[in-house]
Amino acid sequence: MSNWQYLKTKTFWGHIGLMLVTFIVFIFLVKLFLNIYTRHGKEIELADYTNKSLKDIQDEKVDIIVIDSIFNEDLPPLTIVNQYPEPGMKVKPGRKVYVTVVSNSYEKVPLPDLTDVTLRAATLQLQAYGFQIGKIEEVPSIGQTVIAVKQNGREITWGTLLKKGSVVDLVIGSGMQQDMDTLQTNTDDDGQAEIVSTVSKILGM
Repeated sequence: MSNWQYLKTKTFWGHIGLMLVTFIVFIFLVKLFLNIYTRHGKEIELADYTNKSLKDIQDEKVDIIVIDSIFNEDLPPLTIVNQYPEPGMKVKPGRKVYVTVVSNSYEKVPLPDLTDVTLRAATLQLQAYGFQIGKIEEVPSIGQTVIAVKQNGREITWGTLLKKGSVVDLVIGSGMQQDMDTLQTNTDDDGQAEIVSTVSKILGM
């Protein structure tokens, strides 16, 4: 039997039909598996977890994962401050939700030596260490640089370990020009007083 004649037989077309049925069944099973695996058509609206304690969240629909922590004196430890995906988004059940929480421990960092550093440079350096800038106090000095750092009115030694996020106050010099102006004003006042005193003596007053 030639190949052409075999193509016309029921056996050949039976094999073709069986292959087609097998292929269709395979596609159906794959689609069914994917629908089950990806939970096609089953989505939930993501809740807002921010400003809630990690300990109080009992949501079995999603998997909450902590990826970072920050220092914040205004919020209790383990309070969620940020989440991804954002609230209100449609997600699959079991979706991983990444959150940032308030640290439950106080990290301490050393106070850098800011002697003779300008106010701007000192501010940037302190913020890089995680400190917050409080009051700026000016004292008479030739240079306009940092003289000391205080906390709660007490001067802090360079290198002292402080809580990250602490508020510190800066003491800086007022600068030569301002001191010279003050000195000139005082000199003028003294000179005027001396002139008035001399004139009074001459007039016998």
